[in-house]
Order: sequence, then structure tokens, then C-alpha cells
Amino acid sequence: MYKNLAKHGRFGDTEMVKTSSGSLWHVNKLEKKLIENHGELGEQILDEMAPSTINPKTGKEEKWLAAAAMFTLGAFQQYGSTRAAREQGRDQMGFYDKAIDSLDAAGDTLEETLGPSLQIISEKGKRLYETGADAYSKAIGKIRGSKKDIRKKQNFANVEDDNEDIKLHREEAKRKLEDVDIKVTEDLSSVLSDFEKQKFEMETQRQQLEMQRKQAERQSQQKYFGII
Repeated sequence: MYKNLAKHGRFGDTEMVKTSSGSLWHVNKLEKKLIENHGELGEQILDEMAPSTINPKTGKEEKWLAAAAMFTLGAFQQYGSTRAAREQGRDQMGFYDKAIDSLDAAGDTLEETLGPSLQIISEKGKRLYETGADAYSKAIGKIRGSKKDIRKKQNFANVEDDNEDIKLHREEAKRKLEDVDIKVTEDLSSVLSDFEKQKFEMETQRQQLEMQRKQAERQSQQKYFGII
């Protein structure tokens, strides 16, 4: 009956209904069914709850109950999503704060253990050095004592042999002490290298955690529809 008018409906309004007051409304199928099932009550619900505009082509009123319901549902969903995102952001901020604190504590421990580690290596090298020097002194003393006894018994002195034996022991002792120096240097370098490596890795991890925390902070401050 109102097909010519109905075809000009917009945004899903494919139907025309005549109200109890004689007005014609552009409606969709669900809105039409609401009026057919509930009569004036349906009209009242539609009139009070649905935004209305005037169709520019027909001059008839358009009802937007379905659109209003969808907007309200979307708004609630958006609010729920924003609220959940905020809570998740706050939880993540707490996690990253604890992770950063733990990393800082580990860094402090690393700094504190560096000195004692270097000291242990130095002390160990010092003991090895002293042990080698002492062994060299004893060996030289033993050689000289032995040669002295031989000279007394044989009534002659072979100074050249004495000097050659002492020279050999001196060179051997020098090599051993140099080996101690090399080993101490290698151990110190290894400890310092490990320290710098761990320190760099910790600093990198801290930067990553701080960046992730900032992202969580931004998430915790999300605004509902960009307003609240």
C-alpha cells in the first residue's frame, strides 16, 4: 500500500507503518513487527526510545530503535574492552616494575662480586709466584751446597759448572713465573669480560623492560571513546 514511500527508506528501513494517530513512519522489519504485536504500546516504545529523523525524500518520520540499540551495545562493549585493557595495563606495569627491581638487584650483586673475584685471582697468582720463587731459591741453595761438598772432597772447584747449573734453574724459574703471570692475566681478563658481558645483557634487558612498561602504562591510560 505504501510501497512507493517504503522504497525511499534509508539505513535498513524497508517498511512503512501507519500509527494509531495516522502518521506514517519509515521502519525496519523488526520495528514494524514491534508495532504489529503491541499496537500503541509498541508505537510508544519506538517513539520514546528510538531517535527519529525526517526522510528527506518522503518527509516522513524515520525511527532508529535498532540503530540506537546497536550503538548502546557497542558503547557497552567498547567501555568493557577499554576497562579490561586498563586493568591489564596496570597488572603488566606491576609485573615490569618487579622485573626491573629484580634486575637492578642482580646488577648490584654483580658489581659487589667483581672486586672479590678479582682479589681471589690476584691472591692465587701471588701465592703461586711466591711458591715458585721459594722453590727456585731452595734449588739454588741445594745446588751450591752440593757443589761445595764436592769441592771439599775433591779439593778443586768447578765454578763454570756451578754457574751453568744455576743459569739453567734461573731460566726454568723465570719461565714458570712468566706462566703464572700469563695465567693470572688470562683469568683476570676472563672475569672482566664476563662481567662486561653480563652488565651489557642486563642493561639491554632493562631497556626492553622499561619500553614494555611504558607500553603497559599507555594501555592503562586508554580513554573511553578518547574522552575518559
